[in-house]
Amino acid sequence: MDSFQEAEWRKAQAMHITCDLVAAAKAQLVFLASVDRYPCLYQGPAVERVLQRYENCWLPLLARAKVEITLVPPFDCEWVWHCRRLNPLQYAEDCQRLHGKILVTNTLPPAERNSALHVTAKLWEDAYHNEPFALDLDVFCSAKSNYTPHYRHMRNNKIQYNLARAMRRQQSFWHQVSLPHIADERLLRVAEERYRGYLYLIKKSISIESSYVPTYDIELMWRSHQLNPVAYRKDTVELLGKFLQHDQDIHTDFHTRHGEAFTETRKQWESIFGQRYWRAGAMGREELVIPRPSNCQIQVDDTQQSMQLMLEVVRARHVKEDTASLFVRYYIQNAGGTVTMNTRPVLASSHPEWRETLSVECTSGIENGDLVSRLRSEFLVFELRCRGGSCLLGSMKGSRIIGRVRVAWQELLESATLSMENWFPLVTEKKAKLNDSCKPPSLHLALSITPPVAAIRSSIWPLPRLERRRISHRRGKKVSSVPSGNRGHTGENSFAMALAALSVAGGSSFNPTEWGV
Repeated sequence: MDSFQEAEWRKAQAMHITCDLVAAAKAQLVFLASVDRYPCLYQGPAVERVLQRYENCWLPLLARAKVEITLVPPFDCEWVWHCRRLNPLQYAEDCQRLHGKILVTNTLPPAERNSALHVTAKLWEDAYHNEPFALDLDVFCSAKSNYTPHYRHMRNNKIQYNLARAMRRQQSFWHQVSLPHIADERLLRVAEERYRGYLYLIKKSISIESSYVPTYDIELMWRSHQLNPVAYRKDTVELLGKFLQHDQDIHTDFHTRHGEAFTETRKQWESIFGQRYWRAGAMGREELVIPRPSNCQIQVDDTQQSMQLMLEVVRARHVKEDTASLFVRYYIQNAGGTVTMNTRPVLASSHPEWRETLSVECTSGIENGDLVSRLRSEFLVFELRCRGGSCLLGSMKGSRIIGRVRVAWQELLESATLSMENWFPLVTEKKAKLNDSCKPPSLHLALSITPPVAAIRSSIWPLPRLERRRISHRRGKKVSSVPSGNRGHTGENSFAMALAALSVAGGSSFNPTEWGV
């Protein structure tokens, strides 16, 4: 990050947002977890029932309420209202057209919320004698697929938005943000900073309608901002000069994070701010298969801890060797041995620079000691290597070391952002060639991690690809992401590591078996 990029980042962080996004994100995660206990709220007969209650009961009750009274909706109506506010422009237009104002309610602490809930229930019962305030969702979740309840009232259908589709779509988003590390305080603080950077990116674009694609940590903050529609409208108009629309068709889909729009977003981000757009824990996982059984829940293994590590070898400099012959090897150095994986070999280029991004997961049994405590005394070692004339691409045999650098895990673990990015000078070998300036070769590395959490071991939901590979390994099947002859267990204190994904700049895919990794 040069001085210009640092100045741009400071400008982004100076953008004022009038609500506490971290607190709102925490509340949103808790609420989404509660909703997920009732899969009937995503699709099925319950959806039409709660939409009728939301449109015919909750909105009119909220519109009639006195300003000094804070209302709390029943759980099912709160869910529909949550989904509705995620299209802020259409929500504002519908509210103005139907009620003459934007309908909002204050966020209350738990004690005050319970009191307001009782007040709301009393007003509801007085207004709707034959409609219960709390809907029994268990009836819908346990009902057979052909169960059709009798509705006392039909919907008015005055809302110009497909709410049933919006409710169904939230299941995929929750799947992406439901992993335990998402709620970590440090990651949420970083996500808030990155959301400001995202807004600044939009502000600097030629058109505010540019299809920039957020990572999931930024998306979480964006949604948390929208859930306060008055603050969101005020903030975006003041910061961007226009009410910023949120297109869930673009911003929710997992696959858009691997398409051209995402690639362009990443390039713009890295050009303006000089820091990596991708980071551990923010890129999501494979899509959820919908529908799923009503009793389906994520299961974790409390005896295991897990963390993600994302590495990006951005470029090298002061290297005299032919770029086409260079590749990078990395491994963890510890007392019990090493776990080794090689990166894809560097492609021929007129300049000695390349970009490789990969994600790995480390798992350590709690019975052998806390994962953080064990990592504090260990290092990530990166070796810049040059292959010989007859050795295969990426093969260690016949290659020689140009230099290496060690990065302490402790530095990553103690970082306020759980990340590092810098130029790292390599400790060179005696036979290594130096460039004409005699400056030592260096690697530009970007590293980020997620905090250690209980590991996911089984679930009816699709697990991340890296998780399935590790489970297959435990069943005795071949794991292509760990070098043959060393399946990830080199000693009592070693870590089982699985290669999750590796992408090259430009969007090309990478198959570990193709390169013998």
